[in-house]
Amino acid sequence: MKKKTNITIDDIAVMAGVSKTTVSRYINGKFEYMSAETREKIKDIIKQYNYIPSNVARSLKTKTTKLIAFIVADIENAFAAPTIKAMNESLFDSSYHIVVSSSNDSILREKQLIESVLEQRVDGILLNAVNYDAPHLTEMNIDVPLILVDRRVKGFSVDFVGTNSVKSIHDAVSHLKMQGYNDVHIITEDFSSIEPRFRRVEGFKDMMINYGYTEEQLDKNFIHVIDGKNDALNVVGRIVGKNSSGVPAIICTNGRTSLKVAKAIKDLDLRMPFEIGLVSYDDFGNNNSYGWTQLNSPSITRLSPNWYQTGYKAMELLKSRLENPNGPKKDIKVDVILIEDGSTKLRGF
Repeated sequence: MKKKTNITIDDIAVMAGVSKTTVSRYINGKFEYMSAETREKIKDIIKQYNYIPSNVARSLKTKTTKLIAFIVADIENAFAAPTIKAMNESLFDSSYHIVVSSSNDSILREKQLIESVLEQRVDGILLNAVNYDAPHLTEMNIDVPLILVDRRVKGFSVDFVGTNSVKSIHDAVSHLKMQGYNDVHIITEDFSSIEPRFRRVEGFKDMMINYGYTEEQLDKNFIHVIDGKNDALNVVGRIVGKNSSGVPAIICTNGRTSLKVAKAIKDLDLRMPFEIGLVSYDDFGNNNSYGWTQLNSPSITRLSPNWYQTGYKAMELLKSRLENPNGPKKDIKVDVILIEDGSTKLRGF
């Protein structure tokens, strides 16, 4: 007799001589009231016919798909790969699976992706938001747990996991001052709508005001934005060309800016740390492996965010929220490590 293919739970129940409910309980790992003989019988039939449970049918019955969506603003960002890797690791021994999408820094696409994953009945959403001002999030009917990752959203009260942006810049300014740099600058991409960036700029302002600068002085002379009209080469050139009290130093607020500034320093043939100091933010490596900053000579002092830990904690928090939807909101900050290196070692040479 030819073997039947595409068998159903009903078929397995008939062949095993048990009820459909018993087979369903086996498939869902509920063995409490099932004999070892019954378990082995169902297991053998499933193996013999290569039976694969229908997730669609299961989700209709259990009201859960075991799918978690991660929507990232820019998948090319240095933070994306280690964060996704960590989220996968967190799910390794669970029954959940992750679906990753990139909104490509588009608010419209972000909204469309959220609507799409909700239609797919995901159990939860991890969101790396495009913009701090995102009224669409409060207007949407998001009826599953949602965790914000790395970027907060104005007026949107949900769980958050991200890096301690303000403290990282405080550490960088303190380090530069201890090394003897009086003329400290910060260079950033547009920070008006990206929450971690403007927090880093705020942290810079706070520290520099403590050293006697006014907010007006900082806005005019020490906070620099790279954009289409103002590239890194021009900004770095102006910094080293102005009259200053000693060697200037630069802090960058993200990975792309760090790469652009490091290249500008090289193109201007400036010697670190004697003619300029540099602290990069993120080097596309991590706390335990080598990134691009160590290929430079001298190696570049860097603020190293632990994106792996950020992703892992975010997924763990979401799993916890799925178990306890009504618990108090959590705000988890992951420390950023300052790794001192040759580009700022002004003292000691």
